[in-house]
Amino acid sequence: MRKQLKIVNEFVMITLATAIVAAAVFFFLMPSHLAVGSISGLSIVVGNYIPLQISTITMIFNVGLLIVGFLLIGREFGGKTIYTSVLLPIIIGIFEKIFPNNTSITADPFLDMICYLFVVSVGLAMLFNRNASSGGLDIIAKLMNKYLHMDLGNSMAIAGMVVALSSALVYDSKTVILSVLGTYLNGIVLDHFIFGFDMKKRVCIVSNKEEEIRKFILNELHSGATIYESYGAYDNTPRKEIVTIVDKGEYRKLMEFIRKTRKEGRINASYGCEGFLGEFEGEVRDHLYTCQAGLSVASVLIDGSISACGSIRSDYHQGNIYTDDFIDVWENRFGPYRDRSWMKKDQCAECRWFCSKNALSGTRRKWLFSLWL
Repeated sequence: MRKQLKIVNEFVMITLATAIVAAAVFFFLMPSHLAVGSISGLSIVVGNYIPLQISTITMIFNVGLLIVGFLLIGREFGGKTIYTSVLLPIIIGIFEKIFPNNTSITADPFLDMICYLFVVSVGLAMLFNRNASSGGLDIIAKLMNKYLHMDLGNSMAIAGMVVALSSALVYDSKTVILSVLGTYLNGIVLDHFIFGFDMKKRVCIVSNKEEEIRKFILNELHSGATIYESYGAYDNTPRKEIVTIVDKGEYRKLMEFIRKTRKEGRINASYGCEGFLGEFEGEVRDHLYTCQAGLSVASVLIDGSISACGSIRSDYHQGNIYTDDFIDVWENRFGPYRDRSWMKKDQCAECRWFCSKNALSGTRRKWLFSLWL
């Protein structure tokens, strides 16, 4: 029952997110004829040549691209992408029925572009956080990635710019410039505020049967990998460590592959990098993640700051080796990290991931000292 409710909640949120994207297109792009890089933008241009509603043209494009994607790429497009690709033009069509005389809310194409970027980024952020997309240009980018061997980010940028420049066929120079500018700014919004500055993840997999994992990374993810010889410190058992750099979508596919093969008992593989893994926690490695910052780990940064971890922001630094005694800081100033009184309270009361007691209560003198230079 809980699983069913989770699925229903996810699709309700995806529906809401798609409605937000559709509203951004209908209320801000369409009145100003802005072809900001998207299938909806291309539909606005094509609508000048074909006597059909923008929603109908968008539906034709999206369904056509899904079919082409299935034929040329394979079943990489999940139910969420199919759902949003079909739902988006349906919602735009509903808006067309409700507001047949749609005019610009701001009466200014530049403000329409800014409002579109703001509203659509909210909708896309909701979709991406649920591993969904609005389809369209995503499929074109994957086709370019497979057959032209182009990076997905560059493929998206080029496809978007082609759509924006297509507005020159029917609109004046101001509209073309705003379409190109909007496409460029939309890319910045996606990169910096939705995907984050670093879109890649480093994944380490430890296994004694690395060949199938290697083939999956190379043939299914179309990514590269490096394989290292490694040995267990306790029993000196030889194993192989596979290190690969993947994007968000590839990361999820790789985690699902590890989870599936572990459950089947087909491959003895374990995720070897740090960090909490959310839904994959406890299923892709042999132990649950526990952050050792301040418990058994201390770091000295390049400026001498003493921190539990080099990734923790500066207002959590506990001292400086140039002015403080390191052992004194370790013994007396890391209390906030060792205090587990917050566990099993308030929002964490029902969390199934954490134990109520600190398993490292007796290890304060056994610390790992790291330099961050």
